[in-house]
Amino acid sequence: MQQPATHTAPMELSPRRTRAVLVVVALSLMAVISAVSGLNVALPEMARETGATQTQLTWIVDAYTVVFAGLLLFAGALGIALVAFAEAIGPANEFARAHGGKVDPNRELVAIGAANTSAGLFSGFPIGSSLSKSAANDRAGAKTPASLVTAAAATALVALFLTPIFEPLPEAILGAIVIVAVTGMMKVGKMRKLWELRRADFWLAMVALVGVLVMPTLQALALAVLASLAILIWRTSEPRLTFLGRARGGLESVDLRSAPDAAVPGLLIVRPDEMLFFGNVTSVRDGILAAAEATQPRLSVVLLDVGLTPEADIPVVEALEDLHGRLAANGIELWLCRVRPAVRDLLDRAGVLEHIGVERVYPREIEGMMAFMARMTELGDREAVLTDLLAFVRERRARPGASAEATELMDALEQRVSDELAMAKRAEAADQAPGPG
Repeated sequence: MQQPATHTAPMELSPRRTRAVLVVVALSLMAVISAVSGLNVALPEMARETGATQTQLTWIVDAYTVVFAGLLLFAGALGIALVAFAEAIGPANEFARAHGGKVDPNRELVAIGAANTSAGLFSGFPIGSSLSKSAANDRAGAKTPASLVTAAAATALVALFLTPIFEPLPEAILGAIVIVAVTGMMKVGKMRKLWELRRADFWLAMVALVGVLVMPTLQALALAVLASLAILIWRTSEPRLTFLGRARGGLESVDLRSAPDAAVPGLLIVRPDEMLFFGNVTSVRDGILAAAEATQPRLSVVLLDVGLTPEADIPVVEALEDLHGRLAANGIELWLCRVRPAVRDLLDRAGVLEHIGVERVYPREIEGMMAFMARMTELGDREAVLTDLLAFVRERRARPGASAEATELMDALEQRVSDELAMAKRAEAADQAPGPG
């Protein structure tokens, strides 16, 4: 007696394990910081215990200090780069929309990087864009980059010759100029539109707005980025699946939510609405298994459309192998369609395609549906579906104005459907023929 296929699910990192890992990393960092800061105090005792000279131990401590200082310097540089990028791209996109321009983020980053490299060679301050100065420049009616050269020359003249005139002015005047310039950047109507269209985006905008008002700029930006990443992970981790069927009288796939009668008995066509990656593939797998269990009549094939996944990671490969094993244990086959070359290559090297069957990977959903119809056990249903498809192909082929490629495709489809229909009729006739007396 054949035993049912056994199956082991891949190990998943639970929230408790994730928190434990984060705690271990945090404690390790604290231990390193504490150890480095306390080495200088313990040098004489360490010298007595190890027999090394205090000078040798000092070199070791200095090496640790240099590494630790380098890490702190890298973190600070990363924060400055984040602030400079956010302050450059945000206003640039806003002014580009207002004046019909176009922004190339790569060129903006190259310009900021070159400016900061030059400033670093001469011990200058970090350089970045300025929202308030850009807004003041725009409100003054500037049209070309020549306004920046003019402003730089005017600033140099004021700093060299006119400083005594402006020195007595209260700083409130400068603040008033900045406020007047920046008020044009405040878009209350846009916030109201975010509230009406998508509440999650509104609350992200509020987090960023309140953050820069009550926190330093770097911490506020980090908070906004972390909140955006959290929302992104939450959205993509939800299993958003579209279940498809065949439109009556046509070849197009239709959403079963809008056309429940388009379901093909025995076949479940699934299209994930997002790219598959480690954050959502487990939920997608569970959603497909739940749908396969709940579908009536009993399924024989699940056709999975992975066209929205240009490349896959190892958790995706493991989840697809896991899905194939669980479906096979219930007597259901897993077919794939619209598999991108990078994904197909990875699945092939991992051995998953060998388990699924290379012949069960189709370029489009329609090829998978036709392959399923060709093996339908109910000959009457199979003949009816193929007759419907043949009528549709001939109607499309007869339409005027079709291109040569479209005509060639319709000819190939008509020939294939005609052959399948002829085979179905012969099988039905053989099934109905009386047996020998």
